[in-house]
Amino acid sequence: MLGVPTPASPDDGTPPLDYCHTKWAEAIAICEEKLNESERANLKSIQTFEDCKQNISMIRMPTAQPTEPTLLHKLAPIFSPLSSFVSLLTVCLSPIPREIGLIWGLAAGRTETLLPQTIEMLQELGHDLEIFQLYGEIWRSNPRVGDELMNVFVEIIMFWAHSIHFLNRNRRASSAQRSWHNVEKQFENTLKRIRKRTEQIKEKANAMAQVQGYSQADLLKELDRLGLLPSTATHAWLANGEPDIFPCNNLPVARNANFFGRRQELDTISKHLDYPTSTGSFRSFALYGTGGIGKTQIALAYAYQQKDSGTQAILWFNCETGQSLAQSFRDVASLLHLEGANDDETNEQNKILVLAWLRRTNRTWLCIFDNVEDLDLFRNAWPAADSGKALVTSRKDIVSIDPAAGGMEIEVFDNSSGRDLILQHVARNTYDESEIQAASQLATRLGGLALALVIMSSQIRLRKSSITAFVQLYEKYSNKLNKEVQGVKSYYNLSLATCWKTTFDYLTPPASRLLGIIAHLGPDALPEELFHPADSSRLPEGMEFCSDDWELSEALNELLSSSLIRKHPAENLLFVHRLIQEEFRNCLDADGRHDSFVAASILLNEAFPKLILGGRTTNSGRKAKENLIHFYRFLLHVAGKKMNRTSSTLLTISRYLMESGACLEEIQLMEVAMSLCEDKEGETYALLANSRGEMECQRAHCDEAYKYMTPSLAIMRRIYGDSHPEVGNGFNNYANIIIQDLKEGACEKAIDYYQKALDIFTLNGPEIYTKILHIPHINLAASYQVLQQYDKSIEHAEQSRKWAVAFLGEGCHFDGVADYHVGNSLFSQGRYDEAERHWLRALGVFNRENETHPTTNSTRMKLAMIKMKRGEFDEAILMLQKVLVITKLKQPSKGDNGEVARVQRKLAEALELKGDLLEATRLKVEAEAMRREIQGQRFHELPDSDLSYAMMNFHAFW
Repeated sequence: MLGVPTPASPDDGTPPLDYCHTKWAEAIAICEEKLNESERANLKSIQTFEDCKQNISMIRMPTAQPTEPTLLHKLAPIFSPLSSFVSLLTVCLSPIPREIGLIWGLAAGRTETLLPQTIEMLQELGHDLEIFQLYGEIWRSNPRVGDELMNVFVEIIMFWAHSIHFLNRNRRASSAQRSWHNVEKQFENTLKRIRKRTEQIKEKANAMAQVQGYSQADLLKELDRLGLLPSTATHAWLANGEPDIFPCNNLPVARNANFFGRRQELDTISKHLDYPTSTGSFRSFALYGTGGIGKTQIALAYAYQQKDSGTQAILWFNCETGQSLAQSFRDVASLLHLEGANDDETNEQNKILVLAWLRRTNRTWLCIFDNVEDLDLFRNAWPAADSGKALVTSRKDIVSIDPAAGGMEIEVFDNSSGRDLILQHVARNTYDESEIQAASQLATRLGGLALALVIMSSQIRLRKSSITAFVQLYEKYSNKLNKEVQGVKSYYNLSLATCWKTTFDYLTPPASRLLGIIAHLGPDALPEELFHPADSSRLPEGMEFCSDDWELSEALNELLSSSLIRKHPAENLLFVHRLIQEEFRNCLDADGRHDSFVAASILLNEAFPKLILGGRTTNSGRKAKENLIHFYRFLLHVAGKKMNRTSSTLLTISRYLMESGACLEEIQLMEVAMSLCEDKEGETYALLANSRGEMECQRAHCDEAYKYMTPSLAIMRRIYGDSHPEVGNGFNNYANIIIQDLKEGACEKAIDYYQKALDIFTLNGPEIYTKILHIPHINLAASYQVLQQYDKSIEHAEQSRKWAVAFLGEGCHFDGVADYHVGNSLFSQGRYDEAERHWLRALGVFNRENETHPTTNSTRMKLAMIKMKRGEFDEAILMLQKVLVITKLKQPSKGDNGEVARVQRKLAEALELKGDLLEATRLKVEAEAMRREIQGQRFHELPDSDLSYAMMNFHAFW
């Protein structure tokens, strides 16, 4: 295995390179995932440029002509700049990751197939890498820029690893040729990202060159030449020494007596700015994060720590606007009694005087640059000094790289800390349990945002309200309360409603549209993949950037750099604060909210497996689970919207919930959707009622199922006529209820309806029947099983398998269902070994989909029945006990004890066969009581049999 390097210890006086090592770990992880064992061994054996050249020089291409340049010669345009780039990275990173030489092992990997295919691509990449050499000296004097170089390095490694993985998966030349365009597209995206970083690096290099190009003498000479600083006054000030004003500070507010927590953040700042060195050095650190997170308060707390420890000058600069920054320089120049200071806030002389003092002084000083918004303006105010400290606060994460030498994101308080902050700030002598619980509830509702917690705590104090009563007030009037600033004006002059407005106003249209969609989804763990729809043709106007990887990346980066959203890089999950969502929705006009809602609906619909005439969606359950919470959040915004905009999304997700066994959740969804549907005789209502009826049938609640399915089928027949596929689907679902109810003649009547469905689907041609015939066939298999016509049951099960595998692939859900029903017929004929083989195969399919679904539980129970037939009672009992636990856990979702009773009765039977009559009797009596409660009068009509218990569950897993 490849090793992940350990960050340097802070004891050596060097700030930890956490960012570089995180990026390096990502590269290592990709190599571990994409490369096979022999290729990973190759990475260890080829560790230098010379090793790589030696390896490639030994390769002769099969089609090469004698006069043709060698492969190594062709690769020179890329390998030379790549070698220089690795050397530059080595200089800028200290210590460097131990395995940095793996780039040469990757370059030599699958050489005979990969490199010839990518020569032109890599030559293009080589041109971009040469640019870095032009700025080599600047990088050497600013080691933090190693982060940027590491980003580029990781891009190259990941592209090569993905390409090798591609060739491993496509070893046949024809297969590789057909799919090669995917590699080319990936390279284009890689090159775009590298070139974007190159442009940013060039900008930084130019800015550094401007600052670093001026020596102290050059700067003063330039001031003299421009006449901005009279030379006599300057030299007089230097000669006479500084006035006796130290220690001094211009901190904007007094120490915050209510400052809470943040010990870890303050320790991190201190570790970066206060670590001991033998010689003086300039140190800088940045705090970044969303508005209202508490950056300024942390900076203020650190400033007062420094004041207490004896720092001689603590200088605070308000960087929100150009005017506020100029005023800060005027105030600092006045505080320091600098000769030549000007009262004119627009005059650059004050800034030049202050920066010159910072370069010259022997005093200990700390500069705090608070609320940086305009990076260009800020860079021009950055100290070019050999000593001192600078602390920056900003919503933009770039400040932690440029110009600061490090940084950290400030995060929200966790629920426990948020609760304690509220209790401390409300400042009452005692709290009963209900008040403590209410404080916890309020902290959760405010998402741990520091500003929100303080403002609402102040409101509780000012209103002399209980916390419990205030929680209820906030739920009702959050829009009004979010505009309050009473109680915090001394420390923050913006309300929650306005603290993000500046950032919102400056977003580009794509970033604004993207945030509008995110504001309508769940705040946590939002998959980035949601914004990469497979079919981008349905995207509304203004969302075209979702079909372009580069434009989407730019929009996401804009939101990330403004700290409006956060990202988990390894899992590509996005996070946003609930209050940012709420306030951005409030900032949108009616059209903006509607457009965002529609776009969110389309993206969610594309993300979920597709519904095909009521058929099973697909096998992609994991991705659906990731998006499900975001659908629920989206559903909160459905009220008042037109149902035709959301019905397809609602139906698709309804089907997914049903297939997942989430019965109650699906019913809740349908209740909301059907209540919003105004036309109770239209197509949308019929589709919703059909879905609701299916769910009630799966719960074995036949009366409820008829209530919805009967009008649904009637509406469909009226709208479409009797030959439409949706009517065929209606006949199939109606037959499901008939056989589920199992009244006299039910099987024959259900078979007639299933046959009608088959005829309708076939009549509509292969475009329809190839996607749907597996469903009525498997239902026919279940019907003939009940009639004990086992050969016909097996025949229809195999027909279902044939159509399902052709459409959905081998190992799909219906492939497993076919085995389940074949196993049923074989078991009923006493062919236990054959039945076991089919049930084991079915279990493998179902386990992959959902280990706790009723289908999975039923298959486990069937396998336990095989053990019972063989006299292996202990194994059977253990298997049934496990299934019983699962069914009890799933009972709230199903809504009754039907599944529990079925398994418990079978467990009682196994215990009785083993001889444990007492426990068997107890379980059987309980199971009978459950069946009596569910089946009512029919309990007395039905025999005490497996089928009577199975009827309380969906017929597909009888």
